[in-house]
Amino acid sequence: MQQYHDHVLIFAGYMGSGDNQLFAIRDEGPAVMLSERVISKVVKVAGIFPGEKPSRVDYLDEITPIADGVRVKMFVGDDAAGNEKYESTDLSWKKISDLIAEAEAKEPVQEGEGGKFRKLKHPLPATIEAPY
Repeated sequence: MQQYHDHVLIFAGYMGSGDNQLFAIRDEGPAVMLSERVISKVVKVAGIFPGEKPSRVDYLDEITPIADGVRVKMFVGDDAAGNEKYESTDLSWKKISDLIAEAEAKEPVQEGEGGKFRKLKHPLPATIEAPY
């Protein structure tokens, strides 16, 4: 799952949870994790053990090309009836470049299992839900 345009690669990458997340990289990077910025809200599920941190439920389901960018489909949780919910967002190549520039200007470089990256956070705090 990846698309390339004018020195920008948008791709699926794994985080500690093992789920695909949305990343973009310009030239040599580092990569920028964009997942939180393309969904309407971040949902985390509370841990079941004392001291366990809440974990995110969202993940990247697919990336498809569109006329001037990509469409990303993210799994964002289950609805009240237990059906899977997805959100699709169209990102132009200009918007992707702008998000990379924003991360370069204000987010620190982190070290992950796959190397160095920046994480562009959602502007609102995460919603914490009870464990399943």
